[in-house]
Amino acid sequence: VKGYWFDDEQTRMAMTEIQQRYGYQSDPHGAIAYAGLKESGLLGKYAGIFIETAHPAKFPEEVEKATQLKIEIPASLKEILLLEKKSIKIPNSYPSLLAQLQEME
Repeated sequence: VKGYWFDDEQTRMAMTEIQQRYGYQSDPHGAIAYAGLKESGLLGKYAGIFIETAHPAKFPEEVEKATQLKIEIPASLKEILLLEKKSIKIPNSYPSLLAQLQEME
């Protein structure tokens, strides 16, 4: 396992490249994964896989700035965005998390 880091401009460049090369509108996290895969030197020798962690609509300003394309929000995501946001504060410990999850069952 090897890790890489990229600044905001490098992330935008990766989003732009993914859009131009593959016709895919990536979120910033996926773009970082792609840039890391490229940096590893394995692309070209092997097929690479990376998994997106969010829809580009989570970061509309950044994605649209990088790709120069408007983000199309799927109907299912539009419905979710209309829901009331709820959160529960949990102390920073595994037993606290476990207790909260068991309480929600």
